[in-house]
Amino acid sequence: MADFVVLATADWDHPLWTNKQHTAVSLAELGHRVLYVESLGLRPPRPGTADLPRILKRFRRLLRLPRRMREGIWVWSPFVIPGASDPLSQRLNRLLVRRGLDLACRWIGFRTPILWTYNPLTMEVLQLSSFAGSVYHCVDRIQAQPEMPAERIDRAEQTLCQAVNAVFTTAPELQRALAPLNSHTHLFGNVADYEHFSNAWRERRRCPAELVDVPSPRLLFVGAIDAYKLHLPLLCNLARQRPDWSFVLVGPVGEADPNTDVKALQRCPNVHLPGPQPYAELPDWLAHGDVALLPLRLNSYTRNMFPMKFFEYLSAGLPVVASSIPSLQSHRQAALLVLPDAAEFEAAILAALADRGPSRGVRLALAEQHTYRSRTSSMLAVLELLGLMESPPLAGRRRPPELARALRREDGAAAADLIRRQWLHHGSLAAMHHQLFRRGARPRSRSAQRVLFESLAADDCFPPAEATYCRIALAYRLLEDRHRPRQDRCRVMLEPALETLIGDPSTTICQRSNRRNRAKLLVSVAITLVLLHAATADRQGMLRVSRQVAGWFDCVDLESLNSDAAFRMTRNLTRCLLVQPLSGVSTADTLQRFQRLKLFINGERHRTQSAQEDHRAILSSAMADLQKGSPESQNRLAALVSDEKHNLGLQAETLLMLLQSS
Repeated sequence: MADFVVLATADWDHPLWTNKQHTAVSLAELGHRVLYVESLGLRPPRPGTADLPRILKRFRRLLRLPRRMREGIWVWSPFVIPGASDPLSQRLNRLLVRRGLDLACRWIGFRTPILWTYNPLTMEVLQLSSFAGSVYHCVDRIQAQPEMPAERIDRAEQTLCQAVNAVFTTAPELQRALAPLNSHTHLFGNVADYEHFSNAWRERRRCPAELVDVPSPRLLFVGAIDAYKLHLPLLCNLARQRPDWSFVLVGPVGEADPNTDVKALQRCPNVHLPGPQPYAELPDWLAHGDVALLPLRLNSYTRNMFPMKFFEYLSAGLPVVASSIPSLQSHRQAALLVLPDAAEFEAAILAALADRGPSRGVRLALAEQHTYRSRTSSMLAVLELLGLMESPPLAGRRRPPELARALRREDGAAAADLIRRQWLHHGSLAAMHHQLFRRGARPRSRSAQRVLFESLAADDCFPPAEATYCRIALAYRLLEDRHRPRQDRCRVMLEPALETLIGDPSTTICQRSNRRNRAKLLVSVAITLVLLHAATADRQGMLRVSRQVAGWFDCVDLESLNSDAAFRMTRNLTRCLLVQPLSGVSTADTLQRFQRLKLFINGERHRTQSAQEDHRAILSSAMADLQKGSPESQNRLAALVSDEKHNLGLQAETLLMLLQSS
């Protein structure tokens, strides 16, 4: 089970439900918990009273805790200055949203949620690093809507796409535009609530009162009636040409485009505008329609959209006549797609009324494949592969006083037992992480450290990553002690971990952060095994590990890995890859790999990146020494591999003699 913060661009109780609400519901149905954050306001309030009801509603909810709407879903309404563009207002919004969200998550009991955002301005108010992972779900080209700050949204969206772990798009044009910004950009077209809309034909539905006296054939459009996307002149022309047809447009007028003018439509006696209807009653309307319409304009917005209504119409069993926009092209087997022209639409509607279009069976079969539950499951599978669905262990519990006392008295065995109990009883690995990654927290004596990590490394109760890091920490203690039998036992424990990690496809794309990243763990295991093999004069073992790492590296697109983790593993990766050329093998291949690595860590993404050591300088020096091939440069490279500065007892000269022996 994972926790998700869904940062929406629509309020939960908006009469027209879209991706935001449906995705939240499907996440909850799949067993996850969701905090749905209502719209922050992408644009400033309109002059006059148009936005006043929404502003007053937000004021009423200002001091309310998150509301539990259904099992697994809470809704929170942040109070912000909508459309804030000046620095002061933006700083205030950041403070309000961050503090408010932190309190909301604490109140619900969310620990390390994943951010699932629909808002391209997300990074103006939130820090992505405060979440276990981040997804930008781009469902349309918001900046092409009327009154939106287009340039600001464009810039912010590009930055957001580059920063999040994954981007999901709903239309082919969106995919083409955003894929170059993030190597984990995936196209998942819009879908529908099949179970809900299939009620239009599964059972006898009452005819809405407003529709009873409307003569057939009834041509229905269901959705927001906005002039920037709906082709109103086309509908006017059709209505005038075919007075024998009834046009029923169900939905709010001017929802996103206040300049929408429907006076010409209202003058047509065969056009009916009953206004917005409850979501629960939409199957009633569709059950008593003859053809469903999608008369869309062809413009920047519609070329980048996938209308949710498409699969809703198909789920209801109705024949569909739609403008031929890019996102619908791959589904033309189930609908009549035409140019947005009155004559073309008239001919297609005649064909639909005469049942000369795609059959009902084809329409329903396609709709049944495209549901929110199935799409969300596929999206979660992507996050699983990227490593984002693995819940990080609790890290917030204080170190128990008994553990502090055990560490002070240098009792490694007792400390290990207390760490084990904290994990088994409280689900927390905070104390273990303290020992693994904060050297100053460990017992002072090397022997106590060895006993501590030996006990932890031998225990199968811990998660694989933490258990592996314990074995790495143990290996370094044993290398310092130069204890051959224990080194052999530790090597035997680590070798299966390397095999597992190399065989795991997620290590080539892992988006988890530094110490939780599988690729970084793989490289850490590999260099540890290189040192263990070197300590026992096992030249073939060293070469085998180096070849394994080189083969894995050749399959990795470095841009697909978590940026910070990929940068930080550069030094150990360099050391692993150097084993082969120091043995007289593959110098050219290694230089080619180093060149790839150099281009990556010197790229724009890493301009401000740093680590404890200067990885750029280490790699550049290694490349220069490898090209020289002189005895002095060979010795420097061997010193880098053997990690002499950490006093592991592996002198460069000894290592070089070992590697160069046949």
